[in-house]
Amino acid sequence: MNLQDRTALVVGGAQRVGRAISLALAQAGCRVGIGYHTSAASAEECVQEITAQNRPAFARHPNCACPLRCTQPIAWG
Repeated sequence: MNLQDRTALVVGGAQRVGRAISLALAQAGCRVGIGYHTSAASAEECVQEITAQNRPAFARHPNCACPLRCTQPIAWG
């Protein structure tokens, strides 16, 4: 499967298995959005690691209590 220039949103993508998935998707050529709940520092570290590979990445903490904000993580950038 060709993942070059695709966008992936990894919920829980800052730590453990989610982090490994985020990094693998970036290595495969994806732009990676990382959704996190309590691990802001880990999410930013993962973003830095991905952007060091010259791949775009961002981290967002979604507030799903508000339906409009819940879609925020999937809006690129």
